[in-house]
Amino acid sequence: MPAADPTPAAAHPPRSAAPDSVVAIVVTRNRRELLEECLGAVLAQTHPPERVVVVDNVSSDGTPDMVRERFPSVDLVVNPENVGVAGWNAGFARGRGQLFLVLDDDCYIRGDALKRAVLGAREARADLVSFSVRSDVDATYYFNEDYHCGLLAFWGCAALISRRGVELTGGFDPNIFIWAHEAEFVARLLDGGLRHLYLPEVTAVHLKAPAQGPGSVYSMRLNTRNFAYIAGRLLRRRHALQAAANLLLRGVLIAIRRPAAARALPDVAEGLWAGLRHRQPVRAQVSAAYRENFIEFVNPVQFARGRWRSGVDAVTTPPPAPISTGGGAYGASTSASTRREPRHSSSIPSSTAFRRWPAPATFRTWPGPRSAAAEPSAAAALRRARA
Repeated sequence: MPAADPTPAAAHPPRSAAPDSVVAIVVTRNRRELLEECLGAVLAQTHPPERVVVVDNVSSDGTPDMVRERFPSVDLVVNPENVGVAGWNAGFARGRGQLFLVLDDDCYIRGDALKRAVLGAREARADLVSFSVRSDVDATYYFNEDYHCGLLAFWGCAALISRRGVELTGGFDPNIFIWAHEAEFVARLLDGGLRHLYLPEVTAVHLKAPAQGPGSVYSMRLNTRNFAYIAGRLLRRRHALQAAANLLLRGVLIAIRRPAAARALPDVAEGLWAGLRHRQPVRAQVSAAYRENFIEFVNPVQFARGRWRSGVDAVTTPPPAPISTGGGAYGASTSASTRREPRHSSSIPSSTAFRRWPAPATFRTWPGPRSAAAEPSAAAALRRARA
């Protein structure tokens, strides 16, 4: 793998990416019918990808045979074992495009969505483009509005990733089987000075019903373990311990209302220890951004006190214009009406000095165009947003 590029993404010239340089990679397991719908939609786009790779994690429902029969042009990779989200890495190895469209087997984009995503990546010089995600059961329900990832993570069922981003990060961490892998990937991407663009005007369709109530204890345990692993592996030690303590506190508070959730508490220690055994700490600035702004790592008591604001609780009236700080701060979360707002981007230049930002949901674009004349108005917009 090439060495990580320490140059901020904004310093790189625009790439000549085009829709026909995209390779779509779909990871699947035992979802034959859903995969068939996904592939049909991907190939029916007005600007389809140049190549489609399906990575099968040892399905037992005839999925590989369906792909061979119904989609003979698709490149099929059959893994000898179920490796979870690391299956995308096998697709990265087979793809020769400059951009990779990563998809779950129960998600797709359609129409001219891929063309707009590629153009957005080119204009923003972004190496990761994430989308809004809605349910196919309820067209008014958006998963990204139910759980606000911000710019420090993304909804991993659909995203566009550059080859440069894959080469810099090495792909998805195989120590995370499923869930929370998005935050781990973005942290390493930002650590290399690359940029994440959230493009809400591009919508991915998730073939599942809206979330109803709290998730299962199993999902909570796995998420807790994985977030603690990310803290132990990537955050600076002080930040890692603080994040782990907040994960533990969050678990205790949830267990008060839902006793079965107490089973997730030991997973904090297990995940933290696993992360410490695979230490690859990011820069202090990136670590601080996650510790202070990532929803899973902040002190959960601050939510009750209203001191940390995120998502729909943060901004009911957005600032009059996108905020450009000239690289002087970081974006962490988007605001309430994400589908109607401008695109949002984030990267962390190696030279940036960071400050605590108590209302990360008010950020719009970062770093944005570097302009000394723009900085006073950005500061004023920040003050208005925090008022």
